[in-house]
Amino acid sequence: MPGPPILRLRWLPLAAAVAIVCAGCAPSQLRTSAQTFLSEHEGAAVSAGDAMRAVDAAASHLHGSPTAAELAALSHDASLARRLMRGVGEWSVSEGGEEEDVPRAEGEVVEASDEFATAMSSLLSYSRAPAQATLQAYRTHLAAGREKWNEGVGELWHVAGRRSAVPTV
Repeated sequence: MPGPPILRLRWLPLAAAVAIVCAGCAPSQLRTSAQTFLSEHEGAAVSAGDAMRAVDAAASHLHGSPTAAELAALSHDASLARRLMRGVGEWSVSEGGEEEDVPRAEGEVVEASDEFATAMSSLLSYSRAPAQATLQAYRTHLAAGREKWNEGVGELWHVAGRRSAVPTV
């Protein structure tokens, strides 16, 4: 039996204090997890994002029959971006705890890196034998990767409280 109402009210301030303290734990822990992830991978994420934007800019200028010089430059840039994205794909993702935001965002970034690496492989194929179907495969994988990447890095930067520019693609 719970006891008289007056005795139950005695515990209310203690329960409220515990709830307030515990409520502050999750965001702090979440921020720490995101900060840890970014302290390990921020530089690589920025480099990979820069490389992807550069390749996308070069690919967006491809029209008709590209020159041998354009294809060689595209091949070089796509190789670099694919190598960087493969490195991102090897990042370990945190196990989900009480809060799933950070592991989900980390997972999106890693999944996006696979899409980007596939997109770069399509561009490398295009640079050897230009075909519109290969260019379309690049665009399809780029779009899928871009959505996941931008959402994932945006969430990580936000949760970690980073003020620097988010390396979106």
